[in-house]
Amino acid sequence: MGLFDFLKKPKLNSADINIDVTNHVATINGSSIPVPCQLDELTKIFGKARRFEGGAGNLNYVWDELGIYCYVTAGLKVYCIAIKKHKSAQPMPFEASGTYKGMLTICGENWEEVMSKGNDLEIARERSIDGLSLFAEYVDFEYGDKNGCSNAYAGIEIKLV
Repeated sequence: MGLFDFLKKPKLNSADINIDVTNHVATINGSSIPVPCQLDELTKIFGKARRFEGGAGNLNYVWDELGIYCYVTAGLKVYCIAIKKHKSAQPMPFEASGTYKGMLTICGENWEEVMSKGNDLEIARERSIDGLSLFAEYVDFEYGDKNGCSNAYAGIEIKLV
């Protein structure tokens, strides 16, 4: 153990992360940040992220082990947070390699319950609530089905603007 190891932030486990998102605030383990927010506000909570640059100047920042990633503008303003709940059959390079195991609520309600009231698009559900735009893809059929079981969604994207 080094002399300054006590200054290092302990590594987060996704099962220990609780997130609630409203149209004004994201509360992550008791820390409130305004939404939309700057990338550095998420970095303070989750630690350093992997950067992925997609086509047309799209930037994603990924916390692989937490199952969380976000989309940012050129000014590093976070406009969408994505939570990955199931491993993908064919993962995309911009998504997290791990899965999120903590509690996620939207306006205080379980995110899966919120999405069950959304519009069915055959491959996903979408819903607008309290100024948020939500999109949740169904899991690949090899991993489950879309018949209302708790494992029905691969994850959720929460657009913050």
